[in-house]
Amino acid sequence: MDSTDSVVMMNMPNTSGGGYRSSKSSSLFTTIYNAVHLIVLLIAFSLSIYAAKTVRDLENDTNGVTGVRLSIGKPSPLASNENSFSFFRGSGVWHHKRRLEGGARSDFQAVSIEGDKTDFVYIFGGKDASGTYLNTVLRYDSINDSYDSMKNMPEARARYAAAVMKNDLNQNEVWILGGISAVTPGVDGGYDEDTDKVCPMVYNVDTDTWRTETGTRCLPSVVKDACAATGSNNAIYLMGGYGVDYSVLNSVYKLAGPLSSEWVKTSDLPDPRGDVSCAALKNSIYLAGGWHDTLTGVAVPYVSQSKLYSLDVLTDVWTSTHAEMKNSRGDFQLVANPIANSLLAIGGETNTTHNIGGETNTTHNRATQLATHHVEEYFVAHDAWEDRQLIPTARFRFGAAFKNGVFHAFGGHVHGGNHADALSSHEAYYPLDHPDVWVTVTSS
Repeated sequence: MDSTDSVVMMNMPNTSGGGYRSSKSSSLFTTIYNAVHLIVLLIAFSLSIYAAKTVRDLENDTNGVTGVRLSIGKPSPLASNENSFSFFRGSGVWHHKRRLEGGARSDFQAVSIEGDKTDFVYIFGGKDASGTYLNTVLRYDSINDSYDSMKNMPEARARYAAAVMKNDLNQNEVWILGGISAVTPGVDGGYDEDTDKVCPMVYNVDTDTWRTETGTRCLPSVVKDACAATGSNNAIYLMGGYGVDYSVLNSVYKLAGPLSSEWVKTSDLPDPRGDVSCAALKNSIYLAGGWHDTLTGVAVPYVSQSKLYSLDVLTDVWTSTHAEMKNSRGDFQLVANPIANSLLAIGGETNTTHNIGGETNTTHNRATQLATHHVEEYFVAHDAWEDRQLIPTARFRFGAAFKNGVFHAFGGHVHGGNHADALSSHEAYYPLDHPDVWVTVTSS
């Protein structure tokens, strides 16, 4: 070692406490590190180019040869003999979570509050396995997988709609709208008589307190099995449902804000719907499915629907040209995912194509109260529905909510005509984050 090296060594302490490192050693180490780092970056860059090129090559090379091609993003427009779907359809995974505290319940709503920086989902009322109407409230902690009992509702309520509105103090409040508080059994085989409710019960999440609205803040008429959502304008919209005699409604009522004095009737639904579900995304409220016999104009004999509509809350105009769900259904849950700007349709009640009792009219589907496992996701950007992993337990008349990137489905029914079939199970769906790759199939 020459004198120059010796001088350098004595003036370059090794901060790790292991003596001294020469400038040549340090320089060599840095060179090797930078070289390895550069090689890794080049490999990653090359792989990304290769992946993109592979997709593009498959898109070009297989077009018209095998009848299948891949593309980044949904191709549009499609030829009349082409069909496209997400490469990742059927994705996601369901997990079993802690069962509902207090046992089985159905005919209720589960509510989460977007942007509240908590981990909670709220569950209100419903019916238990004996058919008793409930006024109990649960708060589910989505992180600890546990439940707490909150302040009871002023009275029992099921088959209602629910939406969140900020009050004039900027506190979150859950509005329980319409529905039924009890049922009186029919006499001599007659129809049961519902105790219908029109005055909203309002739950203040911040203070764990309730109030019941009166006067013109009550609904103008009986509404049950409807849906509700809050628009970007902080107004609540109550849509569809059934009237006092189970006539199918196309009405839409709006409460414009926390200080509004009354519900105002606004633009009607394009088609009446009962047992319908809706959810808000950005400036639109989307409404899907439900029950309506388009030929007779009444709910019975109950034909499940697959149409999707949207209301622009800024213009009060409906759009009816969206892609339809792959599976018709009612009594299901349509849950918004604001992160992906998408909607998830979970479970629900569907109907068969078999005639009941030897009827000769084959126009209508007859058998109902059939729970479905089907789950599908609507992508607003693509105006397309894609299948997702089936929910393990078929269910309808249940509650569902989206919290911290996860969809939760609570309770519900296996068969709507039997209270004993109510569920206490709770299942959670974890979406798969994936690239926007689509498959297009060309038929001969």
